[in-house]
Amino acid sequence: MPDSNGRVRMRPMLEPELGPYLDASLEEYATFVARNHAISLEAARARAEASTAEMLPEGLASPGHRFWVAELETGEHVGELWLGFRRIDDVDVVWVYDVRVDEHLRGRGFGRQIMEAAEDLAREMGGERLGLNVFGDNPTARGLYESIGYVEISRRMRKDLTR
Repeated sequence: MPDSNGRVRMRPMLEPELGPYLDASLEEYATFVARNHAISLEAARARAEASTAEMLPEGLASPGHRFWVAELETGEHVGELWLGFRRIDDVDVVWVYDVRVDEHLRGRGFGRQIMEAAEDLAREMGGERLGLNVFGDNPTARGLYESIGYVEISRRMRKDLTR
């Protein structure tokens, strides 16, 4: 669906932008983890912080990881994108670690534009495939990814047992 607010352009994230971005991203991720893995929000935050610190020991300069900011031509901030390399089944996969659209701008086609840009950026990075995970309770994201050609390759399920 074309967006009346214009096209997004991607630019590399600047060092001062990384901290605020990671704070917001990790909080949202921890909320999904807590809800989907039935653990406390505090435990989910600790897990998210530990894995991020391990993946990004050098911040923006961490090997194999790239961060972009999505903006409109006017310079208005729209969201962010975090891509990184993973070797999966002998294929160089560029992994979508995070794609974010500012909450007040969601539902306007910007997520689709960012994901389309991710394909070009992944090719520029030398990736042979683009991959991602999406939580089961995020039907909006699942619908977007399926609509632009992503194929589900795995599904984890759980059933909570109460006594």
